[in-house]
Amino acid sequence: MLIAGVFACVLSLAPANGSGFRSDAATTTPLAAVLFHDDFESGGFSNWTLNSGLVAQHSHVFRGSWAAEATATGAAVPGPSAYKQLAQDEASLYYETWFNILSQTTNVNLFRFRNNLLGHNAIATLFVSSTGKLGLRNDVTATPTTSTTAVSAGTWHTAQVHVTINGALSSTQVWLDGTPVADLSLSGIDLGVNPIGRLELGDPSSSRTFDVAFDNVVADTLFIADSAAPSAPPNLHTTSVATTRIDLAWGAASDDVGVTGYRIFRNGSATPIASLGATARSYSNTGLAPGTTYSYTVKAVDAAGNISAASAAATATTAKLTQTITFGPLANKTYGAPDFNVSATASSGLPVSFTASGSCTVSGSTVHLTGPGSCTVTASQAGNASYNAAPPVSQTFSIAKKPALKCRVPKVVRKGLRAAKVTIKRRHCRTGKVRYAYSRTRKKGIVISQSRRPGRILPGGSKINLVVSRGRKH
Repeated sequence: MLIAGVFACVLSLAPANGSGFRSDAATTTPLAAVLFHDDFESGGFSNWTLNSGLVAQHSHVFRGSWAAEATATGAAVPGPSAYKQLAQDEASLYYETWFNILSQTTNVNLFRFRNNLLGHNAIATLFVSSTGKLGLRNDVTATPTTSTTAVSAGTWHTAQVHVTINGALSSTQVWLDGTPVADLSLSGIDLGVNPIGRLELGDPSSSRTFDVAFDNVVADTLFIADSAAPSAPPNLHTTSVATTRIDLAWGAASDDVGVTGYRIFRNGSATPIASLGATARSYSNTGLAPGTTYSYTVKAVDAAGNISAASAAATATTAKLTQTITFGPLANKTYGAPDFNVSATASSGLPVSFTASGSCTVSGSTVHLTGPGSCTVTASQAGNASYNAAPPVSQTFSIAKKPALKCRVPKVVRKGLRAAKVTIKRRHCRTGKVRYAYSRTRKKGIVISQSRRPGRILPGGSKINLVVSRGRKH
């Protein structure tokens, strides 16, 4: 593969100490164990401490489905860049990225080392000049060095820089496409004494014009090699779907060295739900929610920790659960009885709703009788994403006629007229004619006499005539 050839070239061209290149460049760290790595396959910049203008995109990608892009239009504002704050300071660090110069009319910074001070001052910057030459700037002494090495536009390249902080005895090493760049690999230079605390990608300079894509950014204390990822696993599909389980299967991925495992991802999460061995070709995802749609992808991993692009997604929906309603019999009623509540439960625990037909209505769970006859109340549960609708359950009860009311004649003599009327109504009687007469013994407005004898039982609504005092006649 290209990358394997590139790094074979790096190892064969790195001379012994004293010529500006480390003799231990063959000592490498798998990507799974590096200090920092981002291939942008998350579709964003969550791995970075802060992003200011870089965008994730599909159009210009070295490997996988996503890469970053920095576009500057010459405006007098900071250009696009992102930075990563290191977990700990490093006096010696390798920093690498794949890049593609899509266009440029000015110098463009590719990446930069910054120190651990409060202001995170620049230490060294790798750039491509406006004439397409690779350069390295000593930011401590403000000394740029432009090499004779040309960087072709519209093509993916890999650049790696090794910076060692040791005051006036500091050094740099630079590789382009796996080949050492001798005129940028310097020793006995002053890069200060403050270790590296932050890494920058892109160019925050203002008034520059360029368009650059970045992919597969890596940083580590050891030389960075073998970053070729396996192919995406083919033919991911479901083999069985139940209420709480989905079974998956896929084909084998390929790699220049060998696939060592597979990672299963669900619903677009960046965190795998399972990591399996090299021979795995299937997986059962259990404990799922019924009636829910799930989407899966699989990625392959090699011995160096390189992760493939995601497989094509496989989507399935688990089956819904069934449910039943428990709704007991309802007692017979007599018309005129007060409103009452009904209750029922669903085995799912979901709320039950009620409807009514016949001589009744229902609001929520409260039943109101509208006349004699019968009433049927039906309990229903429509289901949700996890449960099918329950079979409805109905209960019917009879409503007897309201017994005829009797007028029990009250004694209202000596009461005020208003109080007398209220008392008559309460006894299911009616106030009949009201006459007024003068009285020497009763105040004005007091009932003097009534037409029905108190205590008599009469048909409901019987009239009781009243005579009311006008008071004394003057």
